[in-house]
Amino acid sequence: RSNGSPSLMEYIIRWAVDKEMFDYVDGGRTLALKSVDDNTDVTAAIPRELSNIVLAEFNDLSPVLWDALKIASCVGYSFNIAVYGELTGLNFLPRIKELAITHNAFERCMGNRYKWKH
Repeated sequence: RSNGSPSLMEYIIRWAVDKEMFDYVDGGRTLALKSVDDNTDVTAAIPRELSNIVLAEFNDLSPVLWDALKIASCVGYSFNIAVYGELTGLNFLPRIKELAITHNAFERCMGNRYKWKH
């Protein structure tokens, strides 16, 4: 369902870990998917829309962080933090840094540029 996207795979794996869908076998060296309660294929339990898994990561955001996230989503895949920080008056850089640390949403690529991780 992730179409090979490493970031989406990370979200799926984190979601599955939170749902305790893995068993450690072979002395803890191997991970195996548990079967679902009614022996349904475990992949059927993964939501069809990965957006639900990705967006769930941001459910606990404060209104100020939501604003920063929405602004960043409008400016593209990567952006110059200095330019948008001055335009918004939102104290954008600390908000983007917080989202990068707490929600793994962004990474710094070079200079004042940040990009989305997924």
